[in-house]
Amino acid sequence: MPPVLRRRFAAPTHLINSTPTHKPHHHYLRRQPAFTNMYEKSALLTNTTGDLSILAGATFGGGTTINWACCIPTPEHVRKEWADTQGVHRLPVFSTSGEGATESTDFDRSQAAIMARIGASEEGVVHNAANQALLDGCEKLGYHAKTTAQNLRDTSAKSAGWTCFGDKAGNKQGTMVTFLTDAVRTGNASFVHNCAVKRVTYRAADAGGAPTSAKRRATGIEAEVDGFALRIKAKRCVVVSCGSLQTPCILQRSGFTNAHIGRHLALHPVTGIVAKFNGKRVHAYEGAPMTTVSNEVEPGPKNDGYGCKLEVPSTHPGLISSSIPWHGGAAVKAHLLDTADAAAMIVLQRDHGTGVVTNDAWNPMGMKVNYAVTDDDKESMIDGMDKCIRILAAAGADEIMTTHSAAHVHRTSDAAALDAYVEKVRLSGIKTNSVGVFSAHQMGSCRMGYSPNTSVVDEDGEMWECDNLYLADASTLPTASAANPMVTTLSISHMIATKLAQRLKQEDVEAGKPAGKPTTSGGDLSTYGNALAVPALYVYEHDSVAAVANATKRSERRQAMASQQPPGPWLPRYLVAAAVMTAIGAAFMARR
Repeated sequence: MPPVLRRRFAAPTHLINSTPTHKPHHHYLRRQPAFTNMYEKSALLTNTTGDLSILAGATFGGGTTINWACCIPTPEHVRKEWADTQGVHRLPVFSTSGEGATESTDFDRSQAAIMARIGASEEGVVHNAANQALLDGCEKLGYHAKTTAQNLRDTSAKSAGWTCFGDKAGNKQGTMVTFLTDAVRTGNASFVHNCAVKRVTYRAADAGGAPTSAKRRATGIEAEVDGFALRIKAKRCVVVSCGSLQTPCILQRSGFTNAHIGRHLALHPVTGIVAKFNGKRVHAYEGAPMTTVSNEVEPGPKNDGYGCKLEVPSTHPGLISSSIPWHGGAAVKAHLLDTADAAAMIVLQRDHGTGVVTNDAWNPMGMKVNYAVTDDDKESMIDGMDKCIRILAAAGADEIMTTHSAAHVHRTSDAAALDAYVEKVRLSGIKTNSVGVFSAHQMGSCRMGYSPNTSVVDEDGEMWECDNLYLADASTLPTASAANPMVTTLSISHMIATKLAQRLKQEDVEAGKPAGKPTTSGGDLSTYGNALAVPALYVYEHDSVAAVANATKRSERRQAMASQQPPGPWLPRYLVAAAVMTAIGAAFMARR
């Protein structure tokens, strides 16, 4: 039993971080220490069958610190699916203007606020040679292609290509240099790093509550810091922002039993095509790594919106070596020596299939990820590989290869030979352990929805099973986002933060406290996870009339939902406006 750490926090909001809180100038920019200290399980995490590698952020700022700065808003067809009143999720907050909406939704406003705060813009984006190859190849073939918004101050900087290993210059406007810095400047947030959260604490809910209330009420967390036990009591609420891998594990360790915790895990399975442009010195590892996208096959083979995006990845030698097939040491060495002339494209699949993540104390990784790519997704990915091969060939590649274990290399510009090569790749398909498949996006393992029989949290981010316990990270996404999920994750978290701030303000008004002034005594918010949350205090100052109006609307909605709930193993509970902070990241964790 570790000794108990007793400490009084001066700030009303505590942000718990599982890793050392590095400042940008302490970042590594070197592969080995970055993988060891900034990625989940040192970048060695896989699914249980070992045929899919999973890259997830495990550092201060989470995925926004080590991702590739590609900022794509939530696609309209995804929002329509989430908002469909006859669908699985039934979340009108995601409605789009094309569905009869008369004004912008809370999600619209949050997404606009996020894009502005992180400086995401398509203007002035400078493409490196690999991204230019995608644009050139698509133009020649008549395929769709466009520039993607970037949250980099300078997309032309050579070091921009190294931000997956840290960012000493602060070029990328991730959460570490935006929202977490904002939190520090308020004076209302304190950080606890190297902290492994063990469980959420709770008590029985007050008797005589609303008919839709849960049976439990969150009271704080228990954690371990450098061998000491840490307990934090939360007087207002607890927010979990540990990402789609660690958030469900913490909830499972805490004893929550909603059957959807850990399920519906989407991974955006990826496979790649590598091309060589002999003597061109592509240097794809320099400059902004992912500044373009092609939506040519986004609708998917069934035209249901479950297709793939075609993008350009970061192609450092270490990343390439982990994906190219092994045909002997000499062959791998030859490939790596040609890295300066290499460019790559990836197929980013919106997965039909989903997986399950479970806490597993006996597993060296601390968790189990059960996930298999479905046949529908494999078919779509093969379509994407077909297009990638043709794009790179049109862009002038001298040699093209897939990541199949069987050698698939194309070395001629002859059209008939290219067609034959594509057909060979199609026939090879995507079979278990026969081709490199990866994931850098984890989503949906504690999804948002309209009922506890289909989801873990309501549209305000509050758990059906426990009052005052909120989730604000990528685990709440109802499905795979069909695009790089950073902007979607940030926007949902911002929306949750805004609603919770309004709720807390209204509670203060009703209690006779000064309007818009968060209190240190009796008004603190306890948060934990990977320090990917900041107080939405700027929202907390919103006009009280708006807060009262929103509170009334929520009251009406929760009463309506109470009458619509189908019978199930959990009592539905009231829908108060949720979320304590703007919690960021696609894959943030509480390292064991």
